[in-house]
Amino acid sequence: MKPIKSIQGVLLLAAGVSASAASATDLNINGKVVSSPCIVDTASVSRDVDFGQLIIKKDLATAGAGGDWKSFEVRLNNCPATVSSVIANFTGTPAQEDATLYSNSGTATHVGVQLVTDVDKTVVLAPGSQLSADVDAQRSAVYELAARPYTTSGEVTPGSLVSLTQINFTYQ
Repeated sequence: MKPIKSIQGVLLLAAGVSASAASATDLNINGKVVSSPCIVDTASVSRDVDFGQLIIKKDLATAGAGGDWKSFEVRLNNCPATVSSVIANFTGTPAQEDATLYSNSGTATHVGVQLVTDVDKTVVLAPGSQLSADVDAQRSAVYELAARPYTTSGEVTPGSLVSLTQINFTYQ
């Protein structure tokens, strides 16, 4: 009897192997067809926000100190009638000492860039953040933002401040 059970086990195993080799695989492909996206206003593309010259002893003397806010806006125009809101996805390299800041690739140390909404500067737009804007009657979406240099420690060294933030848009 034992030899028969062993043979059945081998036959079932062989049948399972051949069945899995012949099984079908489902491939789900999906997407969303929309009209053309909004057009990023040319004044918003590759925007420079210049903080000017900062003085370490005055502006960035202690950890958690920030320079003056610089307000700016990113504007999308000619949004299609099918788009009611736009989500901005903020990406960039977080500062090593504080992930809520964008890193400085310049020569100054222990300083990054803090990005917020201009209306409520407590809404920090750290790398990985999202912000939604409604499309208005003129078919535009506007993001009013502000940025400032922000120190992570009181040991800031003089040098340049260079930071890059990328914004990708998702249309709703």
